Amino acid sequence: MPPADQVRTAYHNILADRGLAPTTCNELCLIESPESQWQHVFLAKIAVPSGAVDPKVFAEQIMSLQYRNGVVLDNLALIRTFIARSSTEWIEAFVKHQGLHALHLFLPQPSMPIVEFNVTRGHAILAVFWRLCHFQPVLRRFGASSSDEAQACLLGIALCLLSRQAALRIKVLRLLRLVGLATPSGPTAVIRALENLDKVRRVAPLMAELLQGDVSIVHDQVFSFLVVLLEAEASDDNVTTPKWLSAQLRDASVVDVLGRNGPSSSRHALRCRELVQADIVTQSSPVSEKLAQLVTRAKSARAESALLQIVQSLMAADDPEATWQQVAARLTHPPSSPAKTRPPQQSTKFIKAADHPKYAKYFKMLQVRVPEDLVRQRMIADGVDEHMLATPTLIVGATASLDGNDDTIVLDDVASPRGSKSSNVLSPIHAAQVLTIVDKLPFPLAQLGFVIARSDASILTNVVVDKLLVLLAIPSQVEKDALADDKERAIWSDAERAVHLVQTVANPLLCWQSYWQFPALTTELRDKCACVQAACEEISQSTALFELLQIGVELELYTAFGWTLLSEEERSSRRDDAASALDVLAETLREKNPSLLQFGATLQHLPKAVAVSSADLQAILAEQHTSIQFIAAHQPTQTTEPWTTFLAAAHSKLHANDALLAATLARLDETVAQCFGHCAFPRETFFQVLHHLSNTMAASAVATTTDKGNVAHSC
Repeated sequence: MPPADQVRTAYHNILADRGLAPTTCNELCLIESPESQWQHVFLAKIAVPSGAVDPKVFAEQIMSLQYRNGVVLDNLALIRTFIARSSTEWIEAFVKHQGLHALHLFLPQPSMPIVEFNVTRGHAILAVFWRLCHFQPVLRRFGASSSDEAQACLLGIALCLLSRQAALRIKVLRLLRLVGLATPSGPTAVIRALENLDKVRRVAPLMAELLQGDVSIVHDQVFSFLVVLLEAEASDDNVTTPKWLSAQLRDASVVDVLGRNGPSSSRHALRCRELVQADIVTQSSPVSEKLAQLVTRAKSARAESALLQIVQSLMAADDPEATWQQVAARLTHPPSSPAKTRPPQQSTKFIKAADHPKYAKYFKMLQVRVPEDLVRQRMIADGVDEHMLATPTLIVGATASLDGNDDTIVLDDVASPRGSKSSNVLSPIHAAQVLTIVDKLPFPLAQLGFVIARSDASILTNVVVDKLLVLLAIPSQVEKDALADDKERAIWSDAERAVHLVQTVANPLLCWQSYWQFPALTTELRDKCACVQAACEEISQSTALFELLQIGVELELYTAFGWTLLSEEERSSRRDDAASALDVLAETLREKNPSLLQFGATLQHLPKAVAVSSADLQAILAEQHTSIQFIAAHQPTQTTEPWTTFLAAAHSKLHANDALLAATLARLDETVAQCFGHCAFPRETFFQVLHHLSNTMAASAVATTTDKGNVAHSC
């Protein structure tokens, strides 16, 4: 092996060539030993050509490994070596073809008891992910807030923290820290994964448990991991990520654990302690601390609306001191009323059929190309409804009920979507669908009003706006009316609160939808107008078409009301044994000038123009005018940008579109008159008539050529 300095330089250069930032490169250089660095350098020098292996087939083969337990470890080792020899372009294609999803199947799942997780396999799959994190496309995908595939992988990696083995936990902490360092959105993605992990096992007590262990290297990894996330939360650029982790660490008294680790000289430990204590100082004044406790208790009792009403009444009171005294007296001597118990948590969760424990294995069999008929036979033999294969996205329920053993959970299908005694306005299925969309948003829904006020197009992208409008379309009108009429409720479910919040900003969201759709509509209108004008130009220059039409005039195949060659009445009224007008015209052309049968070959734009009608063009332009008028009337008033600039540019483009459409329709009318004179021929069917005429004449020409060939062959 060359000297360590040379190996480090070569390793750093390889990472830079793969697109990693200098900070990420330095972090990997600190973590990897010189021997491991040399292994990376050596494997990179014997790289596999990008086209040697199809990444899509490679991902499908990885999926099939989950059913071959005897060869999983050996194959994961081969995959790890192959990744180290791959190019950045190949890795990017592998990620694009659901490569991360294929590897995610080997990670622990939220529904899987951690005791069933194979630790040896865990080391092997984490080593594969570690090799993948040497490529920027993978780190960028992990940091993407809109990637469900990446979030599932990060959650699976985080679930490995529940293992009791220190070496496995160290690998997990290093991986998550690397993802947090690699991209600006990395910390947000990791924090979201921890929030999902928090539903399985509370994160803050888990961190406290890691810090209470006897392995010092685990302590250092925990400190360095927390520093990345806490610094991201404390950053001034942090807009969309609330200080969830800081609050979790405070509530679980992890600060006390940090205090007991005071003698630690690790720079990460000192920095972590500094960040947590700074956050405590900013939030631990007597009044703010009591208010924070009050808000926490109100949330636990689902009484945020009642608390908000109290605060508003205090702010609007003429004598604040007297009002505060009344509140204090009311709290000191509360009125006698029957004690209200907190409603029990629902034991029913709603998930997609493809993710349901009862059906998931059958969908995985389809993924590894098991014939569908065999899968259906297996489902019938297992007593499972085989019709579920046709609806992988169907929302089904799973009810958790204990059958006498605390360690056994039985999952049953939910028959009715909503119980008769439920006090919720939204049905459970609608509530589950709403919460699914809320989980996919790049910012907490509670900050939606703030995000709307900022009018930041980089946050309110067309994808985000479409998700919010889809959320608003999920509840029925009856449910929406019930939510609007029941504003005084003290208890709201999370889904109901989400729908109510989005309803309050429906008009600004529609403005943003028009903002993103306007350029696409303009492009569509201009493309269709260009297609119509190009088709009209070709028709005007087609001498063959005009000769054909003149022959038709001579045959008197038209009336005073326009041509009846293609009219429905003419086609439906003629008998099967009678020759149609087009047949007569084709026969005449064969005798006079057979080359005219191929007149459609010169009309290249005619097939595209058939799909365009003047009514469609006018509808697109009318939609643009309506959207601009709506934005002018309902635009957010908190800021003038980007609306002032957008409206000015939009009005200019609308004037240009008006002129373009007028010119296009005038050109179309001129072409119709050029072909059929000034009779009442509808321009809506002009292109359809010519296209059908062209196809019929071309088919007649082919039939003529075939007949001549048969005659020559018989001779």
